[in-house]
Amino acid sequence: MRTMPQFAPGDSPNISHISVNKALYTIMNLKKIIGATLRFLTASAGIFLMQQAQALACSTQAWVDSNTGNAVTADAAAVYEGNCGLRLNLDGTSTGWVKDPTPGTVPEVTEYVARFYAYIDDAQLTNGQGFTLFNALDSASIELFALDVIGSSSGPVLRMYAWDGSVKEAANDVPVPAGWRAIVLHWTTGAGNGAIKLSVDRTQDVQTITGLSNAGQVIDSVNLGVVSGNGAGISGIIDVDAFTSRRTGSSGLIISKGCSGTSVAVENTTFLPGDITCTASTDLTFRNRVTFDPGANVIVQAQSVTLSRGTIVPSGAILDVRIQ
Repeated sequence: MRTMPQFAPGDSPNISHISVNKALYTIMNLKKIIGATLRFLTASAGIFLMQQAQALACSTQAWVDSNTGNAVTADAAAVYEGNCGLRLNLDGTSTGWVKDPTPGTVPEVTEYVARFYAYIDDAQLTNGQGFTLFNALDSASIELFALDVIGSSSGPVLRMYAWDGSVKEAANDVPVPAGWRAIVLHWTTGAGNGAIKLSVDRTQDVQTITGLSNAGQVIDSVNLGVVSGNGAGISGIIDVDAFTSRRTGSSGLIISKGCSGTSVAVENTTFLPGDITCTASTDLTFRNRVTFDPGANVIVQAQSVTLSRGTIVPSGAILDVRIQ
């Protein structure tokens, strides 16, 4: 049983979870995709949002110009919210991606925000080896900015790039903690004051490239997957889900303020720093892919509590179990 979720743009919640409140925007179009329905939504200010919601099929076919090959598949085991997610298969040297052409269907996009969730724990990346996970292209398929996943001696990192004319600028690496993580890219154009910002969960390290002379750049489409660079020293899988894109503002996290009910199962969840109480009338089970961040204080009240094998509560986090 899953608790009723909320969608709170700009919020920094205590627990990342399952779904979104679809009543916040007006539905403009529907399209079936990877175990989800792509909803193209707009607000009165002309903001567009591409969002995944629930559906029955588990397929990448409705992504325009997808080139998935063996590297990208739709898989129910890759889900963060809804029924299905995108699984990136890193074994071998294959590349593959899905494309969102939404930016090219509206007036010139000179500001862009993308958010998606990624689970990188099951990837094996040799120090210094990586691949491009996400990039944005103009109408001539020229890359404007990109995000790479790279192995390091301390674990996987994200490395953001942006093109300033003919110069490729790079930001400092951002470490990726274990568990499902919200990755947000916010790109703006300007004559010497363009910028791009990368953040993880809004509470992790944030990196920004500023001073870009990119006033003439216009996004036509974006790609997500194993876009390029898959090679030696890379193996395993990465799961990606809950992708949204919009042309201004901020892209909030998918959150739930509570985890309470009669019989509660918590899964695919990251408890961020802060206090939260989970209450079950009968039993509460922590299932697969549950992560507790240092600083998380989780109080559980139930008749019985079960932690799946492999659940780790790290130093600095508190799991306070109170049997009723």
